[in-house]
Amino acid sequence: MKKWQYYILSNSSKVLSASTTKESTRYNSFSLAIHTGDNIEKILENRDYFKNSFNKSLKFVTLKQVHSDKIINIDKYEIINGWVELPIEADGMVTTKRNIVLNILTADCLAIIAIDKRKNIIGAAHAGWRGTKLEISKKLIVNMQKLGAKIEDIKCAISPGICLNCYEVGQEVVDEFKDYPKSIKKKSNGKYLFDNRLVNIEQLISIGINKENIEIANFCTYCDNDKFFSYRKGDIKGRFVTYIGMQDVI
Repeated sequence: MKKWQYYILSNSSKVLSASTTKESTRYNSFSLAIHTGDNIEKILENRDYFKNSFNKSLKFVTLKQVHSDKIINIDKYEIINGWVELPIEADGMVTTKRNIVLNILTADCLAIIAIDKRKNIIGAAHAGWRGTKLEISKKLIVNMQKLGAKIEDIKCAISPGICLNCYEVGQEVVDEFKDYPKSIKKKSNGKYLFDNRLVNIEQLISIGINKENIEIANFCTYCDNDKFFSYRKGDIKGRFVTYIGMQDVI
C-alpha cells in the first residue's frame, strides 16, 4: 500500500500520519469510502487491507462528512475495535486517547491533521470550500485547546487537494472569500479559480500556529490524478484517506 507521509508529525514511532493513494499493490483502485455508491465488498476488503498494515490494537474512526464546521470529541464515544463509521454528521474529530486513528476521506477537498505531542492530543478535519468558509481549521485547533493542547506545540499537515489552477468556482464562492483576495484568481473567460489551501494556511496562522509548524502536501488531486482521487477529474466514487493516530509503543 502506497502512502504519502507527513514527516513534521511522524518523527516519532508513536505517531502515525499519512495520506493513502489510489495506487495499491493489491487492488487497482484503493478507495476507502463506503458512502459513494462503490462496491461495498471491495471497499471493506480495502479497509481490512489498510487496517492489517498496522498494529492490531489500533481502532480506526470515520464520520459522516457533510461540509460542516462541527468537531466531535471522540473521547466521549466507545470505540470498540476495527473500523468504526460513526453515524454522526460532522467534519472534524479530536481525541486524547492512544490507539485511536482519526480518518478524513477526500477527493479534491483538503484534510487538516494536527497534533500536540506533549499533551498527546490529535485532531483531523475535512475542509471543502464550505468548511473553509466556516473556518473549520481554526475550530479544530480551538477544540484541541479545550482538551489542553498548547498553540505553540501544535503541528499541522494539509493533505493533497485540488490546486488553484484547477479549482474553477462560481461567483458564490468568490463572494464568500472577499476577505482572502489572494485566494481568488480571475480567468480570461470571466470565471474564477480558488486556492482552498492558501485560505486554510492563513486561518491556521491567524489563530497562532507557527508557519514552520505547518506541513503542506503540494500535490494537486486533479493534476496528480494518477496518485490521488479527484472528484472533478471523474473519480465520483473514489476517496483516499488522510489519517493521524498515536499508538502505544511496545
